[in-house]
Formats: sequence, structure tokens, C-alpha cells
Amino acid sequence: QCLNLALDPIETVATYPLDRVREIHVSGGSWDDRGGRAIRRDTHDDTVPDDVLDLLERIAPSCPALETVVYERLGTTLADPASHDPYRDDVRRVREIVSHW
Repeated sequence: QCLNLALDPIETVATYPLDRVREIHVSGGSWDDRGGRAIRRDTHDDTVPDDVLDLLERIAPSCPALETVVYERLGTTLADPASHDPYRDDVRRVREIVSHW
């Protein structure tokens, strides 16, 4: 939503009670045109953008109660074998990030 609302994600997250965060959700999405305006949608149909994974890496250490990071991807988007490696890369990167805290 930070992209859609032109907000700085770090400043936005800083307003949250990070000490209460127990779960973080990450997913990919798609762009949609709404009346000539591009908006980002959390559709779970593509790889996770690097900016999202970078944000996870930056904020996870600030969430002392964090128990789970959920990576979501629609199963129907994995029907093509060419989609398997990017999916695996996402899973590996999320695992690498969470292994540091």
C-alpha cells in the first residue's frame, strides 16, 4: 500500500507497535490500471519484489515477538515449470532473511 499511497515504507512501519507483531506476510502481486492510475495489488501471483524482501530484512529484527513469516503464492501460478526456479529463489531468500534473527 505504501506504493499506492506514496508513503515511505520505513516511516510507515515505524508508526506500528512492532513489539506486538507476531506474523509477517510477504507475497508478490501485479500492477493494475484503475482509471489511468497504476496501482499495486497483493494478488499472490508473482514473485516477491526485492523491495518487499529488503523491507522484511530491515524490520524483522525490530519485531521481538515475531514467530512466523508467511510467504504466499497461488498454486495455479506454478503450473509452468519456468515458474519453479523463481519460486524457489523467493523461498530461499525468505529463509535466509529469517535465519538471521
